[in-house]
Amino acid sequence: MEGKYENDVLALLYSIHAMVCQVVTGQIEQCDDAFKKAIILMDEFSCSCKSVACAGCFCFISIHFLTKGNSEFARKCLGRVDEFLCLRNENYRTGQYIGYNMQLETELNTNYSIYFDLPEDILHLTKFRIICGIAFDDHSLLCYDYNNHKLSYSSNLFFEKFGIQFYNQKSLVSKLLSNMYLYSIGKLPCEIIRIVSQPLTKESVLLYTTLLEVLKNNLASHDNNLMNNEIKIQLMKMQNVFASLSNALILIEYGESDESIEEAINTCINNHFALPDYSFHISSINVYFLTLAASIHISQYRRKIEKISNFIDLGIIRQHYVSYFEKDIFLLNNVLKKYPILLKPKQHLLEELETLKMQILM
Repeated sequence: MEGKYENDVLALLYSIHAMVCQVVTGQIEQCDDAFKKAIILMDEFSCSCKSVACAGCFCFISIHFLTKGNSEFARKCLGRVDEFLCLRNENYRTGQYIGYNMQLETELNTNYSIYFDLPEDILHLTKFRIICGIAFDDHSLLCYDYNNHKLSYSSNLFFEKFGIQFYNQKSLVSKLLSNMYLYSIGKLPCEIIRIVSQPLTKESVLLYTTLLEVLKNNLASHDNNLMNNEIKIQLMKMQNVFASLSNALILIEYGESDESIEEAINTCINNHFALPDYSFHISSINVYFLTLAASIHISQYRRKIEKISNFIDLGIIRQHYVSYFEKDIFLLNNVLKKYPILLKPKQHLLEELETLKMQILM
């Protein structure tokens, strides 16, 4: 392809090819080789980011390095994209899309959205940049201990830029809802920040669930603007995963019963099965959730069989859980094929699931 395209376009093509190798075919070596070629063409990031193609390439490379566990290099890539967008997206440059007052925006008859009044190529690049930022922030999910609701570190590329601190910044629900709200309409008002900054309690849980419904409507409206029906269908399926995942996290952080949490987890697992294989591109979210689901299934199975002495009931429980274990194994193997480094700390779960499945089927 050399000679037919400018370096920035050729680098973008290599990065797209690399991502297809990773998330569709699982050809990790070809993926790595294609990204190496893209990086060489970008002169190992010493070149200035002067085109949409160049910025798009940086976005793909940032996601790739996240899957390799190199978050600092991913941050550097996104910084180059920010330099480009700040020159071509006024609202993005000023930062008014974060923490603005909705009433004041209306009174001034303005729109602080970073999607507002943009050429189509810059609009799509801006949305891609948000997706990359969400992927970067969600990388911390791999360090999350759901039993104690603790993150070993917490970052938010959008909010730290403007010095906004959440009281509830170590909450996965807070992080997930705020990021997705920003993605859906390109702005996040102070009124929403006040909601997600509250800890999940009996008093605030209704605010969180209401926000989730608002967000689902925003995402549906966002997708309705797309022309391609097949893309709409797949995005609707991904919305179902997002909604069921958010609901499960709300129940976990609120401290609901184990049965309610497991039911929510199973709904999300079933929604995962409705997704096409290539949708496993938001790697950290998938690794986190699928390992969380497997852990809950294992602990719930062991807790239940310890309490049962009746052989008939024991058989029902075992048959009930073997189907969950099979789904967990299938999905985790899918992740292992494409993101082996990310799953490595939790790979023992696969062995445990296989052992329990064999014990049941013996």
